[in-house]
Amino acid sequence: MQFTSSERGTRPINIAGISACGGDRLDALLKTISGPIPIDAICGDYLAELNLAWLSKELADDPSKGYEQSFMPAFRLAADKYIELRKGGRDIKIAVNAGGLRPYALAKQLRDFLDTFGEVGKSVKVAWVTGDNVLHQIKDPKSPARTAIKHLSFGTSLEKWGYEPITANAYIGCFGIVQALERGADIVICGRCTDASAAQALSMWWHGWGEQEFDKLALGLITGHLIECGTYVVFSILHRTLTQTGGFFPGFKHIKNYYELGFPIAEVHANGTSVITKQPDQNGIVTVDTVRCQMLYEIQGRYYYNPDVIADLTTVKITAEGPDRVRVAGVKGLPPPESLKVSVLGHGGYTAEINAFAVGLDIQEKAESWARMTRRRFGIPRNGDLTGTKFETFVVQCLGVSEPNPHSQDAATAHVRLFVQARDYETLAVENFKDPVIENLIQAYPGFTPSLEYHRTGLPKPFLAYFPGVLPRGVIEPVKVYFLDSDQVISIPHPVFVIPIAQLPKQQNYEPTDPVDLKSFGETVQIPLGYQVYARSGDKGANVNCGLFPRGDSQEEWDWFRTFMSTKKLIELLGDDAKAVDRIERVEFPEIHAVHFVLVGLLSGGGGGGVSSTTRPDALGKVYLLSPTLLISKGIGEYLRAKWVDYPKKFYDGHENRI
Repeated sequence: MQFTSSERGTRPINIAGISACGGDRLDALLKTISGPIPIDAICGDYLAELNLAWLSKELADDPSKGYEQSFMPAFRLAADKYIELRKGGRDIKIAVNAGGLRPYALAKQLRDFLDTFGEVGKSVKVAWVTGDNVLHQIKDPKSPARTAIKHLSFGTSLEKWGYEPITANAYIGCFGIVQALERGADIVICGRCTDASAAQALSMWWHGWGEQEFDKLALGLITGHLIECGTYVVFSILHRTLTQTGGFFPGFKHIKNYYELGFPIAEVHANGTSVITKQPDQNGIVTVDTVRCQMLYEIQGRYYYNPDVIADLTTVKITAEGPDRVRVAGVKGLPPPESLKVSVLGHGGYTAEINAFAVGLDIQEKAESWARMTRRRFGIPRNGDLTGTKFETFVVQCLGVSEPNPHSQDAATAHVRLFVQARDYETLAVENFKDPVIENLIQAYPGFTPSLEYHRTGLPKPFLAYFPGVLPRGVIEPVKVYFLDSDQVISIPHPVFVIPIAQLPKQQNYEPTDPVDLKSFGETVQIPLGYQVYARSGDKGANVNCGLFPRGDSQEEWDWFRTFMSTKKLIELLGDDAKAVDRIERVEFPEIHAVHFVLVGLLSGGGGGGVSSTTRPDALGKVYLLSPTLLISKGIGEYLRAKWVDYPKKFYDGHENRI
């Protein structure tokens, strides 16, 4: 049976999140719809700055591509179950942004595949949404969009950026998906709608929320935010683990069967609350702490800006309702901004790197000696000034240290990384970069051993420069909805009730409110911060955010922690990494006992900064590759948790006793 208007809104809608990024687990859809909890709708987030860059390269090489390739294999794997449920009367709605740069192409491929299932497959109505691709407007020098777009963080123009755009995608919202569903669509394929838009749209459509019911729209936004990182798996060079049901969670050691974790399900209620849960027969956990961790992921402070609503995160309450059931309530919303975020990518130039190992004593001195002789080989002074050279970036990094009295050679081994960027290919051609570097091999420090992957990594590879911009809606074409097997086209007007940029609520930045006397808490014990505190960090353009909260729920411990965790303390804990930060913004979330920081500019690199062009190994503020065979987690949050601090003994009962 199709869902009827009388059924919609009479009960919560069960929305499952099946993807956090391109390349996520292919069994996600099948496992989620096969569990005992009946699923009404599926959402999936497949896009990020990084894979938009990949998709632009694929599209340039092959005009038939440009969409996320992992969606169709996942759907094929689940197709028999999906059709079986549809025959039995369960019409599961699906909304994903896997369309990437070419949503029509993915929708057409899906249509062709569904037709192989006979009349039941042909009855599935497929729609796609456009309006995010603004490249033609950005490239046109006469277009108002070209002059109107400004850098999100610095307010600078596209001309000052200095790169020619090859993709430009506005982060559109949920209204196109809502209209597709209202007109009977079963599956909706989008391009760069926001991560939370699909879940937000499904909630809005189900309950019939209005465009100006901002508290309810904000609930949909926060719920979507909580489940959009439904699953992370290991793919390519990035480590992705499940966030909402226990993966990427600091308490992972205490989770039984920490593999093949379940996927999050959101029960969205009409009364302005939602419950986060999972299929009961699948691995993983859903607790207040796993939900708190995910809420703190990739945010920018008190206000969560979205194309359809602005959510105030300081009012959000997260409480346990039962085993693997956590209720989210108290969400407050404001009208949306008049402008949209736009991700602009351009050819930034070329990059290459050569990796080596240093063993035993004098690790730092060994790394510096190799850096010195390598810089001399290219005429770069000791202070690293690249003026007059053809390099945009030339960095030598020493990563890791040798253990004192090491128990094995591995324990005595650190990693030395040479990373370079240049505008033109010739600068990094084999004879101009890789060969001159390797010429130093025999005269390098004792024990010098290059990773033999230098034959590959030392070759010039193109990279994309990133410009996170904002663009007034008035210069962007309206969102449109199209249906396969139909000439129907729905044009979605821009929202009427928006907040002008000059009047937007500003992200707050303040030190501890009503600080308490830290000495009044008595005797302390020196422990790694992470023995008592959880953290979650993520990337937003060139910035890294990080939220931290104590595992204890007492008001007393919260008063201590919010006083202790000042900006000055954060800078102290960051150590040498603090030098890479332009500025720090701090805010408190008292309802969930969390302190949140934005580290502005930490991921800045050649070509404007951000994931696709940063010089940092930890491109996402989460993980990075040290060598082709060694994947190392180096999230900023996990780094901070490893720092030793004086913690009140009265709150600490042993980190092994708690999750």
